[in-house]
Amino acid sequence: MKYLKIKLILLLVLMEGIVAAQGLMMRIANKHMRQMRYDDAIEIYEKVLEKNSNNGVAIANLAEAYRKTNNFQKAEIHYQKLMFLPEVRSVDRLYYAQVLQKNAKCHIAKRWYKKYMLDVPDDIRGQLLARTCDYQQELLNKNKGVYEVHCLWFNSISDDFSPVFFSDGLVFTSDREHEGQIAKRSVAENNRPFLNLYRSRMAPSDNDISTTCNYVHTEPVLVESPINSKFHEGSSVFTADEQEMFITKSGVVEEGFMPKGSSHLQLFYSRKMRGRWTIPEPLSFNGAQYSIAHPALSADGKYLYFSSNMPGGYGGMDLYRVERIENRWGDLINLGPQVNTEGNEVFPTCDRTGRIYFSSDSQIGLGGLDIYFSEELEKDEWSVPENLGHPINSIGDDFGIIFNNEGTCGYFTSNRKSGKGGDDIYSFVKRTASVQVLVYDARTGVPINASIVEDTCTQQKFRTNANGKIVFDMPLNRCCTFKASMPNYHSNVAEGCTNALTPGEEVFVEIPLKEKLIFNLTGIVFDQYTGLPINNSTVYLLSECGVGQTRPLVTDASGRFTFSLKEQCCYAIQATHEDYYGKILKGYCTRSEQSKDFITKLYLEARQ
Repeated sequence: MKYLKIKLILLLVLMEGIVAAQGLMMRIANKHMRQMRYDDAIEIYEKVLEKNSNNGVAIANLAEAYRKTNNFQKAEIHYQKLMFLPEVRSVDRLYYAQVLQKNAKCHIAKRWYKKYMLDVPDDIRGQLLARTCDYQQELLNKNKGVYEVHCLWFNSISDDFSPVFFSDGLVFTSDREHEGQIAKRSVAENNRPFLNLYRSRMAPSDNDISTTCNYVHTEPVLVESPINSKFHEGSSVFTADEQEMFITKSGVVEEGFMPKGSSHLQLFYSRKMRGRWTIPEPLSFNGAQYSIAHPALSADGKYLYFSSNMPGGYGGMDLYRVERIENRWGDLINLGPQVNTEGNEVFPTCDRTGRIYFSSDSQIGLGGLDIYFSEELEKDEWSVPENLGHPINSIGDDFGIIFNNEGTCGYFTSNRKSGKGGDDIYSFVKRTASVQVLVYDARTGVPINASIVEDTCTQQKFRTNANGKIVFDMPLNRCCTFKASMPNYHSNVAEGCTNALTPGEEVFVEIPLKEKLIFNLTGIVFDQYTGLPINNSTVYLLSECGVGQTRPLVTDASGRFTFSLKEQCCYAIQATHEDYYGKILKGYCTRSEQSKDFITKLYLEARQ
């Protein structure tokens, strides 16, 4: 009995020691999570679950850590366990669905998107993402044969992203290790070096097909001092004259596109003085409590676009723009709910046509970050974002797209499985012509806003902007019919062809719409002698255009009748009554360019 008590005491002490040890391990792992040392946190949480497989906090954090480090296979395993534990949050259902979609299990993801939509009905992400799987095949086929995509040779096993054109080459961001690096400065999250800007020169290839879109790239080198520092240098952009640049900088860890830690991402400005860049200076509208990142410039340099999680937005990171007025900045303008969601809208870029391209994780897409474009219809009013589809987008993260001046080729970033490292830079060539469709009022010549144009080749539908136009890409050597429609107008069609064109050439298609004219014929049937209205007389509408006799109308106590007439026709009316002789009146013609109401009177003679 004495030995039994001693064993029980030792067992209790041992169990208390195990519990205390697990508590200490959890505190250390949780601290790693807060510091975004995800690899270190994963190692400890896995050990905790070896001892206690039902630790809900460890499962929840492990699922998140695997998701943050893009290990979606293991993230799925732990999210699946979490779904049936009390520690599960509504947003975990959203994350689980996104992980499932990345793992090509859209049919299951759709169910969890809908669960999140029911949990949080006011979050537009649930409504949009619940529809993503319905559009998978459409997005996969959308640009089939339009883009040729290639992974650049100079990508490293690290992250290489956000290319921009500069001089005779590209400037991009990378955390690769480089020659001359005296000490390894690493980020706690992934033990990788801090981000720097690199430059690669390019020249046309000897086997270039298009003479503008196939380049040979040189070995990347660090951008000259003082642009790079001992901390992060992220995505950047240059003015058209290449004398000014805007840079994303940070002194702390950057997790993908969301800043973490005690500091935040900020935008800096540098200009060339005597052929050298000045020391970058922060922009005046940076904030101490939020991030501003990913600069982009409109083609005319008038607007600076960026992504920010500043207060007052619609979600995580929103897109904003600010007007540059001589040597000062105007008000910061959020691009609004048509573009921004409760999720993240990041990495904006602009092309020469005025389109803004950006990435979002909360619009209808293939998974992760997809690239979309939107156009400004009117001042500060943007069109519904359009997904670029495959092969530009994938089930991975795709962002930071740029185009050459002709719009025939460019570059973007993706972490798809076909790459060399984490994020990789891809080149693309578009084998398309640019089609511009103008819809206007046939009588006045005024452009028609918000008319619907259907491409009969693809069954895609577009909405015209305030200038009555839509612009889109169409594969070469193809002819398509475009049908334009608008309420109160007659639909019309026109054909557009890209035969014998080269990439980037433009096709102009004009579709005039004739406004529907409204013609009504209203009359009263009277007694010829008394002048009183005749009730229950039957009135027929007779057409001279082959339509024949319409359904007759019977007059009410006031003797009234009303017919709607079609355009470009002449009509007659015939009134009959059993107590009166019938009568016909002719000459109601609708062959005019204006709407008209005909008003008439019919006098019937009573039978003796």
